[in-house]
Amino acid sequence: MMKIGILTYFWGINPGTALQAYSTLSLLKRRFKDSKVEIINYQPKKAEVPLFWNYLNVTSTTNKFRTYKMINTYNLFRRNELQINTAPLITKDYLKAIKFINDKYDLICVGSDTVWEISTLMSKNLAPFPNIYWLSPEITAKKVAFSVSSGTTTFDQIANDDITKIKSLVNSFNLIGVRDDITEKFVKRLNLGNADRILRTPDPTFSYEIMKTGIKDKLLEAGLDLNRPIVGVNLPLMGGVRANLLNHLKESGYQVLSFNAIKNIRDVFLLPKVGPHEWAELYKYLALSITDRFHGTVFSLKNLTPVIAIDCNTDRFTSSGDSKTLSLLKEFNIDDKFHFNIRNIKRDQDRIFKCIENAASNFDKDFVKAKLEEMNARCVNFIDLMEDVH
Repeated sequence: MMKIGILTYFWGINPGTALQAYSTLSLLKRRFKDSKVEIINYQPKKAEVPLFWNYLNVTSTTNKFRTYKMINTYNLFRRNELQINTAPLITKDYLKAIKFINDKYDLICVGSDTVWEISTLMSKNLAPFPNIYWLSPEITAKKVAFSVSSGTTTFDQIANDDITKIKSLVNSFNLIGVRDDITEKFVKRLNLGNADRILRTPDPTFSYEIMKTGIKDKLLEAGLDLNRPIVGVNLPLMGGVRANLLNHLKESGYQVLSFNAIKNIRDVFLLPKVGPHEWAELYKYLALSITDRFHGTVFSLKNLTPVIAIDCNTDRFTSSGDSKTLSLLKEFNIDDKFHFNIRNIKRDQDRIFKCIENAASNFDKDFVKAKLEEMNARCVNFIDLMEDVH
């Protein structure tokens, strides 16, 4: 029996990360029914420690209980849905990680997510480059990169010695699927041999089938009127820009559902505790989604909900203005209408107010629906190509 290992991000309280791992696992299990497919329980840092400190630092008893329930919800999701029940290897040591993985799998699938980022590893307390997500020529298994992203790391940021090392590591992959413009440009500038093995591949969540969950009842219990338009907002503070945006939405007659805790703004509904599957479905109850999250953008599109994607921090886009959300919206031909970065908004907030006003009329649901079918097919086709690799 062939054994396939998936090496990706899956820890923490992050529905997008959880669902990309779930989608990758589901795709491979459907395609390789006679093989053993599992997520490799490797973590570069111990997720429970920062989560525990976050719990202790929450002052309100209600919020402590909410945080505890969220931690428990995601632990159950990893155990039951991702089927991760083994003891993890937690290390930033490259050689220890190689030893943990080597000779255990016939094929290793790396990705998706920003597993090939380099420029932000230190700020995120992740394993420095080179880390195990680039694998190693020493590893005997066949190697596939599935919808990997380099985040905001560009070729020009990397020292020459590291470029040589990256080229050697990436050359050992049998098949390479890249998720966005930034990563595609990066990999192509490596001038690898056999360029046909490099493909543009959608995030695996485009293959995810949205389930019917209890999210509708939770929204009703939170006090929302599902017969009136709701705007979901998932944004950081942005130096007061978020507060202006929330007030504008309320003045325009929308119910505002905030994915983040809000202070000093009345009449904003807080998203109740939800698991990843509920989070994936809730977007269908929104008239509009405003988010800085890649997977928040994905699931807005999957629910045919107009979405405004904002890159809120300068480290979320390159010096040339590229970002993973911009790249995603380009695929749906709506980047010029629905994408902003914080510099644009600070210069002219009226632009985003106008975008909100025209969101429904500028969002072509028929085109988006057809594109979603194409993205799903491309995910499936990439998995089919893995058959030739093994």
